[in-house]
Amino acid sequence: MKQVIVVDQTALVGLARRLRVAAEVIERLTRLIAAAPNTPAEQIGLDAAVRDSVTKFLNERCRQDKNAETGSLALYREFRRWVAETGASTITHKLFSRSLVELGVPKRRAKTGYRYRGIALHCQEQFAVEGGSGN
Repeated sequence: MKQVIVVDQTALVGLARRLRVAAEVIERLTRLIAAAPNTPAEQIGLDAAVRDSVTKFLNERCRQDKNAETGSLALYREFRRWVAETGASTITHKLFSRSLVELGVPKRRAKTGYRYRGIALHCQEQFAVEGGSGN
């Protein structure tokens, strides 16, 4: 017994269009993925070397003070000085900032940039005496 299948041409045309659109989307995504920089899995999260470096910096150059608030740029500049003195590996400002947050230092946005709460540089005491600011 022969079976007859009734095909609606309009439905087939619509299906063909949807398949073409899906193929174009897949092609675009494939190109985007291929163009993306290869990032090692360790760099997606905070790797141990970065965490250790930033933790050492915090222990050596900063103090906890619930009333303190220090600008991101001031912290990063001091981190760069510390790196130059200790020979530790440097990291970008963005990675430094991200590592502070991942280490639990609260961050807020101010008119002058990002600031970290509860942390002060040891050298901020000198700035206050000399009339400068800790930014």
